[in-house]
Amino acid sequence: MTRCLLSFDSIGMENAWDISTGSSSVMVGILDSGIELNNANLANRVDTTLSRSFLTGATNGVPGGLDDACSFSGGHGTAVAGIIGANGTGVIGVNWDVKLVSLQILKYEYNVDECLTNWAHVINAINYATGNNIPILNTSIRNVDVYSPSNHTAFTTAINNYPGLFVAAAGNNGENLDSKPDYPAAYNLPNMITVGALNDNYANPAPAGFSNYSPTKVHLFAPGTSIQLTYGEYGATSYYSAGGTSYAAPFVAGVAALIKAYRNMHTPQIKAIILNNVMPKSSLNGMCATEGILNAHQALTLTQACVSQLDACNATHDPVEYLTMCQNECWEQAPSYCYPPIDYV
Repeated sequence: MTRCLLSFDSIGMENAWDISTGSSSVMVGILDSGIELNNANLANRVDTTLSRSFLTGATNGVPGGLDDACSFSGGHGTAVAGIIGANGTGVIGVNWDVKLVSLQILKYEYNVDECLTNWAHVINAINYATGNNIPILNTSIRNVDVYSPSNHTAFTTAINNYPGLFVAAAGNNGENLDSKPDYPAAYNLPNMITVGALNDNYANPAPAGFSNYSPTKVHLFAPGTSIQLTYGEYGATSYYSAGGTSYAAPFVAGVAALIKAYRNMHTPQIKAIILNNVMPKSSLNGMCATEGILNAHQALTLTQACVSQLDACNATHDPVEYLTMCQNECWEQAPSYCYPPIDYV
């Protein structure tokens, strides 16, 4: 029996699926602890050609190998992967079809110490995603060791050079990232969306007590409490419910993939559509830049409207012109809600 996440209702997923259910042509990279390849919920979802481990001593290949990236019996990365693209065997994900790429930077279970001591693995994984045209990255990690100026420079350079959308979990310390920054969440770079976690009061949602927040560095909030995951503590047939900003971020990465599946938009367009179409909530005033909640239905509705406008514009241009200048020109002529200036960076 498929478990449909109760949190889907709070972000309008069922109506969003009337517009886009995803595509296997869209790749989402998951920087995490690996993805369990034989998990029935993720069958035919993991790209075993591109998946890599970036841990020291990975067994097959440079920078890593499939055996390390996709062989675990559970873990944090498997849970994140399920939110983005579980196939409905036991849990349904945001995407009914998507290609997940495991970029392993942590050991089997989520381990903060491992992340702290191996920040370079994260940079290597981001650079790998850049080189392999992976358009969306989910980074449900925190406290990456970038305390030296050179580490900060290397990390921000890798993210800035990545042309895709970099979705980051805000972190679970219940603190303001303006005064107590946590990385990569607090970088607030142009291609980033940082996501806080909501409580499970879906009728009157508010930030979860554990979620980090910031009126400048956190962009929006998404479901992040009592989330049904694609792995269980007690074996493959049990499903574990848990919370954290780690599980809020993949809702946003998943919606980005739905938009990408509907039309192959560029990163600034996807970011603008997501952030400019949130559900405003007074409980989020001063807690994030948009003061709103991820709204999958509105994001896909406006994607559909924008694409119709763009297609009408593009039809008036020569195909060669389109390749060189028409796309930008047509975006400029599109309604303001399609591609307004992003004021959240």
